[in-house]
Amino acid sequence: MASGATFVARTTTYHAKPMENLIRKALLHKGFSVVEVISQAPVCYGRRNGIPNAADMMQIQRDKAIPIAKAKDMSFEERRAHFVTGILMERDMMEWTESYDEVRRQAGWEGDK
Repeated sequence: MASGATFVARTTTYHAKPMENLIRKALLHKGFSVVEVISQAPVCYGRRNGIPNAADMMQIQRDKAIPIAKAKDMSFEERRAHFVTGILMERDMMEWTESYDEVRRQAGWEGDK
């Protein structure tokens, strides 16, 4: 969000269908979109944290992910051991290149034309 994205979402590899829908929305959204996909990493992360295999990691994703609508009704302490999924931010703004073109037009510079 701090980088100027106008669409930000998070999901997991466990939630395959919602992930597909979020990626589709991000691609169709006009402007800078980011979709964070939390995936399992059984070799490095799993071994270091006592999670024996990828299937167990996916079950953790299932159990720790909470939809943003549910998270809004939870206290910070309740959310603390989880991560929020879904569309975290979506707004309509002038896309950066359109904004840049407008500044060039107002400056009277037609560029490469």
